[in-house]
Amino acid sequence: MYPHDRGKQIITILLKRKFQTVTALAKQLYASESTIRRDLKTLEQCGEIERVNGGALIIENSQLERPISLTNRENIDKKKLIAELAFDFIGDNKKIFLDSSSTCFFLAKKMQTLNNLTITTNGLLTAYILSAESDSQVYCTGGAVYSKRSSVNGYHACRYIAEHNADIAFISCKGISRSGISDLKEEEAQIKRMYQQQSDRTIVLVDSTKFNKSYFCTALPFDKIDVIISDAPLPQNILNVTNKYSINIIFP
Repeated sequence: MYPHDRGKQIITILLKRKFQTVTALAKQLYASESTIRRDLKTLEQCGEIERVNGGALIIENSQLERPISLTNRENIDKKKLIAELAFDFIGDNKKIFLDSSSTCFFLAKKMQTLNNLTITTNGLLTAYILSAESDSQVYCTGGAVYSKRSSVNGYHACRYIAEHNADIAFISCKGISRSGISDLKEEEAQIKRMYQQQSDRTIVLVDSTKFNKSYFCTALPFDKIDVIISDAPLPQNILNVTNKYSINIIFP
């Protein structure tokens, strides 16, 4: 099979299944994994696909949703660093909201050392790790489970959050730009707006790969955010806006 023919077959497979591992592609196309990696590199350079840990995603548009199993493996060092910085804001006896993001998942894994926390989350994996590794009181919102995200969203989830209060809401996003933070889906943006509304303080956790990226749904404008924690300084164009609202910016 010629390389350009194999590239076309890779695209065909990814169009049907969105994500495939290198191993799976190698088996389907009867090629070595090193050959598939070279093909994926070429296709990425042409803007056809996006390589991620262990495989590739088709790029149909810039509004691409990743399964939680992938996002939990992406930019791990950045997310762990952000979780470390965010942990300094939490003490014993606090009421906490955590969204379903992978960054909040890493933060949840650190909470086992604290006492008498009350934690509400719409993330199924986050709820699981907290119940398995901490003595916190853990509450999970009801509602529809969002496909591939292990995330509970929708009317019932928002109604549940509206009936509770927290000292701090930790949320993440798909992108941060001069207009605020944004997400792919309105259901996720609604959850984050409700967390902000019901908490005394809202802290956004956003890694540097999301800088100057804007998605369809605005989750929160900057006047609703108290603190932004990242692994790197914010770009100057975003910083110019956050300074107007006296947002506390935390980075290493």
